[in-house]
Amino acid sequence: MTFPTPRESCLWVPTLEWRYIDRLNRTAHIPDTKTSHPRTIPLNDQALSILDHLEEVDDRVFPITPMALKLAWNRLRIRAGLPDLRLHDLRHEAISRFSEMGLTTIELSVISGHRDPRMLFRYAHLRPSDIAKKLAGRSWQNEIADLSHPARLSHPPG
Repeated sequence: MTFPTPRESCLWVPTLEWRYIDRLNRTAHIPDTKTSHPRTIPLNDQALSILDHLEEVDDRVFPITPMALKLAWNRLRIRAGLPDLRLHDLRHEAISRFSEMGLTTIELSVISGHRDPRMLFRYAHLRPSDIAKKLAGRSWQNEIADLSHPARLSHPPG
């Protein structure tokens, strides 16, 4: 699943209902968000796999209270030896990794819920080494040549 804000996690994770999961379109609808702007987020393969293995015992996908979620998160952090890790840190990490995967700013904003690109840019912490790997073997000259190749043009000359 994609990462909500920490406040949203405590609000919507315990209240997400199966009726808001659309497996065919690979999405989850979040009607109540901290910004009061409902949104639909994409689900990746891992999220769908997890959902497929959950038993539908309740209308809610995760039948847990916000307090139980908070306590479970705190136990997890301590057991992992990461007492200072915050849900918000995972949100930053996810947005940065999605950006490195090549998602556009608009696509990232659909996932993150950011309506202002300036706020989104504060979340993306890209690793220069990953950008360098993307650039390896590429040059402007080759990119321009590829773009002007007749097979790439929607209306080839001629």
